[in-house]
Amino acid sequence: MQDDNIKRPNTGMLFLIDVGENSPQQLTLVRLVMKGVRISHEDLWLSLSILPEEKRMDRQVFEQALEQLVKDEWIWRVELDGKIIYSPRLKTNEGKPK
Repeated sequence: MQDDNIKRPNTGMLFLIDVGENSPQQLTLVRLVMKGVRISHEDLWLSLSILPEEKRMDRQVFEQALEQLVKDEWIWRVELDGKIIYSPRLKTNEGKPK
């Protein structure tokens, strides 16, 4: 994977191929966060309901997947006006968070 990262331009963008080692549930959540740029915890949960059945997950899996993505530094979690907000975390081509 390191060779693949070297070939991409240094744009600071998060590439889905970089998160490809994560679970299908984590990939689904990263895609949803990237669509919303900034998305609240509840809006993210609600956005799962419109996905095809095979992409949906129960609340426990949702919470665990989000927690792991934050821990692994793939997404940001901040509190803003009393709401938890998620946004994509930009990474350099070397895989280091910005």
